[in-house]
Amino acid sequence: MVVIQFGEWLVSFLAGWLAGRRAKSRMLRVENHDRYLSKYHEFTRLFDRVQFDGKVDQGDLLRFKGATHEARWLFGPEIPAYAGEVFDHGRKLWLTREQLREMPPADERPKIVEAHEMEIGWFLAQYRVAADKFTKYLDLNK
Repeated sequence: MVVIQFGEWLVSFLAGWLAGRRAKSRMLRVENHDRYLSKYHEFTRLFDRVQFDGKVDQGDLLRFKGATHEARWLFGPEIPAYAGEVFDHGRKLWLTREQLREMPPADERPKIVEAHEMEIGWFLAQYRVAADKFTKYLDLNK
């Protein structure tokens, strides 16, 4: 009889503990939703800049880096790593654009144009990637 009562107590304790953790996790997501959303908008703002202007400048990159700096404390490790990846691709895009402006020799120009176009293509594909990465933080139905 004691074993059964202990088992019932243990099951109810674990069920309550798990429910409390889920509620706390959901409450934290709700409290931080605006902060999560503002970081997501910084990503899409940079993607929009590439989509509509075909370029990013150093000011855009510095703003992005500053605006996403707190991501390492706010999110899990995947978002700060992704922010670093986006920043690196942004630098490559900026660099290839600067190289093209300097009118490189004819034999180097096609390589630089191809690298520039690849970076633009990478940025345009990131809308879906960013949405997928941020879903676990922004979807309040989960």
